[in-house]
Amino acid sequence: MLRFAFLLVLAALAGPASANVVGDMRVIGDSARTRFVVDLEKNPDYRVLRLSNPYRLVVDLPDVDFKEAAKPGEGRGLISDYRYGLIAPGKARIVLDLVGPVDIVNTFVLDPVDPEPARLVIDIVPTTAPVF
Repeated sequence: MLRFAFLLVLAALAGPASANVVGDMRVIGDSARTRFVVDLEKNPDYRVLRLSNPYRLVVDLPDVDFKEAAKPGEGRGLISDYRYGLIAPGKARIVLDLVGPVDIVNTFVLDPVDPEPARLVIDIVPTTAPVF
């Protein structure tokens, strides 16, 4: 019983797990195919949503902190602009403003390999409004 109480005290002192940190975000590509990349300390949980009027992609990330280096930026190709922020305690969102309707052809995470960070990658191509 004493051992169990000791473990509970240790767990309480440890506190919550540290947030995943976004170090950088960037847009690569052109109007035929565009890639959005997010560098993180560790592999993220994420969800990508599509919104219209205006066309946007939304990336929800739980328990994420943004470093000062991860600044909102100008887009390129099919992404006109992007921004981020906290939408609730422990929940962040990246919003990609799009030049028009797109199809998400690929999303994946690259594992971190020293010295490279984990990477969330989203590949998009143009499509029509009904397909979006």
